Amino acid sequence: MFYQGFLFYEASPDFRHKISFSDLMQHKRRHMIDTLTDKLKKRVIFERSLNQTFSLTAKPAFDGFANPDQVIEHFLHCLNNMCLRVYLCDHYGNQISSNYLRQDDDWSIHPEFKGKNWSSRPYFLKNLVEMDIQQSGHLSDPYLDVQTGIELFTFSYPVANGLYLFADFHA
Repeated sequence: MFYQGFLFYEASPDFRHKISFSDLMQHKRRHMIDTLTDKLKKRVIFERSLNQTFSLTAKPAFDGFANPDQVIEHFLHCLNNMCLRVYLCDHYGNQISSNYLRQDDDWSIHPEFKGKNWSSRPYFLKNLVEMDIQQSGHLSDPYLDVQTGIELFTFSYPVANGLYLFADFHA
């Protein structure tokens, strides 16, 4: 590989000793680790706060529910403006609610997503099993949304026996 520029040292006709850059590399490595650690801590804190919010608002709303869309509408006001999309799936990956998509300060309803099946996604079944065993929500790794091109996290949460709420948040 060839890198152009003077990251390590200005160009010279002679090679530098191989340990000449160890301090610089150690500094760069520490900076990278500190940055990644900070990001991971923020994600853990965000996931905890979502678990707390969903346990207080979403889970009670699903006790004895009849219409998934009505239940989602019941707690949309609890979601911060970082939330882009909300929907509900069963244990088999079938979406049983409409998509609720935030547009500015309002939510639009997209019933055409009812009946979609998400079980073929590589992360889906693993997340369901983890949520069932741990009885808590799970925040995904960041990804680019195919519909919007926006980098998102998905928070999945077990709201009732065999029912899971999914909320997409801006990364």
